[in-house]
Amino acid sequence: MAFNFNKVQPVESKPVEKKLEPVDELKQFINTFLDDGKYDEAEAEQILQKAAELNISEDEAIDMMETALNQLKSQPVSASASSTASIYPDDLLDVIKEGEIRNIKSVFRTWQNAISSIKTDNDQYDLIQCLYYMTFAALNQDGIIAEQESRKAKLVSNYWRIYWTYIAYMKNGRDAFAEDLLAKLQTFSDYDEDNISILETIAELNQSGAQAALKFYNSRKADDRYSNELQVLAKALKVELGLIKPTASNLQECAFITDNLIWWEDEEARTERKARQELERQRMEREIKERIRQEQEAEKRRIEEEQERLRKPVKFTIQITAVTNQLSAMFALRKAMDWDAADTRDKLANLPYTVLETSSTKEAKTLYEQLADAGLTLKVTAINGLGEKVKADFTATVEAPATAKSTATAEATFDVVLRSAGNNKLQVVKAIKNLLSLGFKEAKDIVDSAPSQVKKGVDKATAVRMKKALEEVGAKVEIV
Repeated sequence: MAFNFNKVQPVESKPVEKKLEPVDELKQFINTFLDDGKYDEAEAEQILQKAAELNISEDEAIDMMETALNQLKSQPVSASASSTASIYPDDLLDVIKEGEIRNIKSVFRTWQNAISSIKTDNDQYDLIQCLYYMTFAALNQDGIIAEQESRKAKLVSNYWRIYWTYIAYMKNGRDAFAEDLLAKLQTFSDYDEDNISILETIAELNQSGAQAALKFYNSRKADDRYSNELQVLAKALKVELGLIKPTASNLQECAFITDNLIWWEDEEARTERKARQELERQRMEREIKERIRQEQEAEKRRIEEEQERLRKPVKFTIQITAVTNQLSAMFALRKAMDWDAADTRDKLANLPYTVLETSSTKEAKTLYEQLADAGLTLKVTAINGLGEKVKADFTATVEAPATAKSTATAEATFDVVLRSAGNNKLQVVKAIKNLLSLGFKEAKDIVDSAPSQVKKGVDKATAVRMKKALEEVGAKVEIV
């Protein structure tokens, strides 16, 4: 919950302030960006835009920015103010940046003035009170105890003053006074019950150690029902109990509360604790680096294995699935594969038949081109090193014509029939043997059984060519 000082209305009206000169106004504007001791690009752009609005040249504005930065670097910065900055809401950081407020006492006065002009039923009033007394207890234990024991405090109860004074009492060894304050806190019904459990756990941590405190915390907490104002306190406590990892960012965020409110220790004990924390932080950092290294190595191995698989050659398989022109197929296969006629007929009779398995793209492409125009339906499969099917690119230029030709043949095919061998039977046997790539006996059987079918389902050109060859040796042939 961020406190908004813009909503704070003064009790009495204030006189109108004298308008600043342009140079002074720009100086004040520049100072609002110096909380982190530097300008980022967006901040510099805002400053130069403001300078233009005030009719101040860019060069003069840059000189003023540089001067302000050098002045800031030459000033000693209060350790208290810088160490507490991370726990304050943005609106309070804005207050710290204004004017010459550079230390926590000045912030106290600013907060006190703000508190006096806020209605007591405002949630922001509760937040500012919590932060005010928290910082008071951390940096001035005697001061908050004195205020709690004043006559005014006895007349007007304040939850957060009582809450943080409990820690001041415990740090000073005044346990009985602290226990009385716990009893008073229990009378405030408007605040979350786990607020007190956090205080009791902190006391257990300092009196009995982290292990006992963790056991106590687990036995007392009820779904972390504590006020929003105590989120950073609860986080700092959980880091010390091991419920939250002590990362660098967590330790930095909680450092002020941890050192001044969670632990009630002397300087020697604090030094030892911080040394242990540093060792633990270094150990965790080593573990993180080792885990990252192992993950990077595993990823490197995975990439190398994948690259190795990809480097493996693509394996091509060419398979005959159907024949649309038996004669052309036999001629092409015998020429390409160096098979004899009997082997060729056997393989074509047992389709589908794999004619080639190779890792050579050139070999697969050459055979495909030899067979694609021979009345064969071919199936080409290419498997890469990952075991995935990929396209055999070399089929793109020849596959379409082969498919088109097969389709045309299927639409118009013819049978060649031998009616009679005539008077030159031996020459007819030789002709059939050569046309069909058959053995002598198979060719003679066709001639002896005339009228017989020489070739079935061929295209017209093939049928005409075969008829002409047989008629030249005296046979009588018919195309049907």
